[in-house]
Formats: sequence, structure tokens, C-alpha cells
Amino acid sequence: MTVKIGFIGSEHSSIKAREISETLPEISLNIYPYQTPDEIKLLHRKAIEETDVICFSGIVPFHFRDKFIRTDKQVVIAPFHEYMVAASLLHCVLKYSCMVEQLSIDLPDRNVLHSVAEDIELSFNDDQVYDYKWIYADEEDRELSFLQIADFHIHLFKSGKTKMAITSLHYVHDLLKKADVPVIYMIDTEQTLKTTLKDAAKQVQFSRLKDGMPAVISLSFLDSKITSHMQSVLSSFFETLTTKQQTSSLTRHETATFYSTVGMVKEHLLMVNDSSWIKFLEDKLTTPFQIGIGYGRHLYEAEEHAKQAMQIAKQETSPTESNGYLLTEDKKLKGPIRGVVKEKPVRVTDKWLHGLMKKTNITLNTFNRFFHFIRVHQYQPFTVNDYASYSKVSTRTSERFIKRLYESHIIEIRGLEQNSQSGRPRKVYILKEEIEKQIRTATEV
Repeated sequence: MTVKIGFIGSEHSSIKAREISETLPEISLNIYPYQTPDEIKLLHRKAIEETDVICFSGIVPFHFRDKFIRTDKQVVIAPFHEYMVAASLLHCVLKYSCMVEQLSIDLPDRNVLHSVAEDIELSFNDDQVYDYKWIYADEEDRELSFLQIADFHIHLFKSGKTKMAITSLHYVHDLLKKADVPVIYMIDTEQTLKTTLKDAAKQVQFSRLKDGMPAVISLSFLDSKITSHMQSVLSSFFETLTTKQQTSSLTRHETATFYSTVGMVKEHLLMVNDSSWIKFLEDKLTTPFQIGIGYGRHLYEAEEHAKQAMQIAKQETSPTESNGYLLTEDKKLKGPIRGVVKEKPVRVTDKWLHGLMKKTNITLNTFNRFFHFIRVHQYQPFTVNDYASYSKVSTRTSERFIKRLYESHIIEIRGLEQNSQSGRPRKVYILKEEIEKQIRTATEV
């Protein structure tokens, strides 16, 4: 089934996206080009209504989206990476005979420039660099000033400190052209945009598969036996979204359990900012209850996650008010369902993991991301490029991380992979057997 992608970007990047999309039969592209950032909010709202997934040409248009609209529409952002900096610097040196010290540059994160400079033993004057790293924090009360960035380049050029500018912003590029400042827009490969569009399509395709995964809904009633009237109310309410149901008595708790799919639960129970169904059920049943919803790749996993979500609901919510939590297939806890919904990964408490963190100096969040990659990859052998594509980092960053895992004896080399007749073969890695066992049996709460 074709995936309808909404692409929000400058007119220049939108033209490139349109050309690339014609080589990808699995997608249908709706482009939403803007001339000024002020237009992005309206385009964003339109794309939400008309497409399956939204692709932003970079972090800047994403920053100018409508942040107050409530939607679960998936989003993909084209990454900013080292190649863009290296290629742009080389272009200025070779084509315009401009020395590096004669350049001014703006970019989202100056650390990317520092990384390139370090790799090629290049020195760069920080006073000629303008970055806006804060944009990644998605701060609502701060705006990116294009005029300020343009003035930064113009001042350096007019004072004779620079002869040329490299900008990461099409709008700034146009302003500098009008001010007669020699400027190039940061170079990128078509492959980056092609990969971004493919990633957007994969997200929707995966979501469609995910919607068919099993989901379990458990309702627990404290000190209240499930009467025939309650059973009738529950059966009638859940009839349209369940495949089977059962009731059980656990000590002082009566529990009703319903089996469904992720897609049905999302559509009927977890619509954005709508938990009115809980109040409706509470009124019909005339008694409060706790809810635990679990997703899983297998039924037993969904059942276990529903139990864990129920335990958390009993700990975190009032017994006199109906409420609940959801635990997803990738161990993300969402809730409370009724109220301000927050999302967080469940904490891993295993001592072996703390040992790995201490041994490798890798953070818990980074390990969680790697473990999720391993589970999604179904514990199969993988390459540096596989992990880079999954985690949306550069190949070099992925290479450093994988090297650290290898040197810490967490993974081992399974073999080599040759993708073409030329070029160096790539190493294929796999988890050490004892580490795989630990991940498969990790205790999470």
C-alpha cells in the first residue's frame, strides 16, 4: 500500500524532494513549500489532515511547526551531519579559492564543525561560527532570528574578516544574496533526502504492522464483585474492539480482561486528549476501576505488559477514581490515561546493566536505544550502517559507539559483508551469547 508523505521545506528542497520521490514507487508525495517560516504553521496543519506521515526538510521548519496542535501523526526530520560541513568547506576552497579562515558559517550545532575540523586537523575561528543548538531542545518561547544570522555574516564580510559565507538556511541565503555577500547554501547529497523519505515510509509501514499486534486491556475492581450487570456493560462496550474476553478473581481484586489489537485500542480508547470513555464506563458500572493496557509482539508479552501497567496504575492513581496506564511493546510507559499523559521508558534495575554502564561509560538511555534496536532487529547480526540508520546518527558516530561495545566485549565480529564488487567489506557484528541472554531476560519495572 502506498504511503502518503507530506514534505515541508523551502521551495528549493521541495523541488529536490519531488524529483527524488518519482524514483520511489512506494510513496506518494505531497509537497508543502514555504517562502517564509511564518507560513509553516498553516502548512503543518494542512499536512496533518492530508497525509500519513510528515517529513520536515530539517530541524528549522520543524521548530516553526504548530506546536500547540494535538496529533499523533508521525514525523521524520532530515538530519544535519558532518558530510554537509565537509563538502561545503571543500567546495568553497576548490571552486572559489577561499581559505577556511576567510569563511563565516551558520549551522545548528558547532560541534559538528569541530568534529570535522578535528578529523582533518583543521583550525576554525569560533568567532566566525553562528550556531543555534538550543533549537534541538524545542523551546517554545524562543524564536530563531534570520535577520540576526544574516547580520552576523554581513558584519564579518563588510569588516574584511571574511570573503564568503556558508549558510544552513535558505532564507538567510536569499538575504545575503540581496546584501551582495558571496554565499553558498550548505551542500548535501540527494541520498540523505532519499533516505529520509524512505524512513518516513518505513515508519508508516511499520505502524500499520504494529496496529495488528496484540493488545490486552485489563480492568481491576477493588472490593467489588463483577456482577452480571457489570459483565453486560463491559461486554457491550468492548464488543467492537475485542476478539475475546475473560474474568478472574485475584484476592480482593476482580479483574476483567479483553483481547484486541493495537490499532483498535488506539482508534477507540486512546484518541488524542479524549478519555471520556472512562467516565462513561464508571457511570454505567457505578464503581471506580483501574486500567492496565499492554501491547506486545506476542500475546504473552501483551498480557505481561498489561499486568505491569495495572500494577503501576494501582500504585500511581487514586482507588476512588478510575484511571490507568499503558505499557507498549518497546517498554514505554504512558499515562495516566486520564489527565496529563506522560511517556517514559520503564527503568531497568538489573545489576548486570549497571555493571555494563560503569564498564563502558555509556548512559542508560543510550543502552536502552541499543537494546531496542537489537529487539527490533530480532537479535540478528548487524553492521555499523544498520545501527546508524536506526538511530539516525552519522556512520562515524555509529562506528565509534559500536567500537566501544566491541572493545568492552559486549558484541563480537560474526563475519564480513561485501555489498558491491568494489569497496572495503563491512564488519558484521552480533551480541555475545551471555549478553543476549541478559537482554532477553532483563527485569524491567
